[in-house]
Amino acid sequence: MKNNEKIERTLSSLDHLQHADAGDDFYQKLRERMKRREGKVVSLRHDLRWQSMAAAVLLLFSVNVAVMLNYSSDENKDNTSDVIANEYDLLPDDSYNLLITYENN
Repeated sequence: MKNNEKIERTLSSLDHLQHADAGDDFYQKLRERMKRREGKVVSLRHDLRWQSMAAAVLLLFSVNVAVMLNYSSDENKDNTSDVIANEYDLLPDDSYNLLITYENN
């Protein structure tokens, strides 16, 4: 019984609603806007922003490809201890001997 009352109350509240209607000059304004926009055509061929963004992306892509092609993992395979030994004119055996003599002192 309570459900029927709620349904009736809800349906009766809909009786007082009015249809939404457009203003008197709505369609006239709409037609004027449509006529104003007919002349505007955006061409991607002449849009400078689009061209500059495409050029920037192409530049970044080409730089990435160039770096990847020039990177050689064979050149970077030097061992760190060998690099340090070569820098200070030490042989790997000499560095071990120097470490032992340093620890003994």
